[in-house]
Amino acid sequence: MNNKNQSRQKIIYTLIALSLPVLFLFQNCNKVNLQSLTAPDSLVNLKTGTAEICLPADYTLDTFFVTNLNAKTTRYGLYTDTDGDGLSDAEEAVLGSNPYSRRSGGFVLDSICKNVDYGPLCANFNLQCDQTENAMGINECDMFALQITKPKSLGGGIDSDKDAIPDFLEVKYNSFANIDDSLSDLDLDQVNTISEAEQGTSAEEDNAAIQTNYITSMTKTRLTSDRCTGEFWSVEVKNLPTIVSDDFTDIPDNVVAGYSDRFSHSRNENIIQVTMKIKNIVDPSAPSKTYTSYKKAQIDIANTVKQINLNFIQNDTFSGDVER
Repeated sequence: MNNKNQSRQKIIYTLIALSLPVLFLFQNCNKVNLQSLTAPDSLVNLKTGTAEICLPADYTLDTFFVTNLNAKTTRYGLYTDTDGDGLSDAEEAVLGSNPYSRRSGGFVLDSICKNVDYGPLCANFNLQCDQTENAMGINECDMFALQITKPKSLGGGIDSDKDAIPDFLEVKYNSFANIDDSLSDLDLDQVNTISEAEQGTSAEEDNAAIQTNYITSMTKTRLTSDRCTGEFWSVEVKNLPTIVSDDFTDIPDNVVAGYSDRFSHSRNENIIQVTMKIKNIVDPSAPSKTYTSYKKAQIDIANTVKQINLNFIQNDTFSGDVER
């Protein structure tokens, strides 16, 4: 790792430990007017979503995230992220990476390259690593770049710091995949990191400056149901932004079975990643389980109301990744 990245890590560890006030700002090196590249409201739909979840016996719902991989919410407005790599197309234009490739350098996710200062193409990243992606699109190369040691069991790169926020979402929303920062407030906006991920906002940007209707809201309610032998939960999602983007086809060489080109979409589609983490309430030492699915949301520009129902239905059959 270069000295710059080492210094950054030391500083961040210190700030989190001491809870010192700090505000991280995006450095627009090329002075591109990012605000001019945001999507007009006419190209944005705000969707609602519902989920009914029957959990296995002895488990409870830990976290639930609904994430539009093709949209990035900022204080300047809503940006398109065509390839769903965590960087908007506008950011990639500034950095020199490819908005139609999740891994412009071939090894590491573009957003991780930017966050750890390896450069847009990760030219300085020469470690030998396994490029096979897990269910959420993270591989061993990404983990090395994030200073994560791969465990000798299933679940590597899912939630490495066990703070209930998946690694990919920590990268997308600018928190730390190798530090338990779920309750930290890095941008001092009185919204902790786990809530930032639920709302679809960056942990480095004051939510008070973000357009209110682009901040996703979520209500999770435990209910009683004769249809479920374990806990039964209802989740309601509002203000999930969707945005017009170009066509994108992603067929990586190394993917986990069953996920194939899950990031591919047409111009009028967005990829919605639904992620749920559950934990054992009888045996705290039992591993947590994370479940991930991908859905395509259709964008209807003619809908002036911009409220289109998007149902997320999870049945009682699970095959999630196990963490240890």
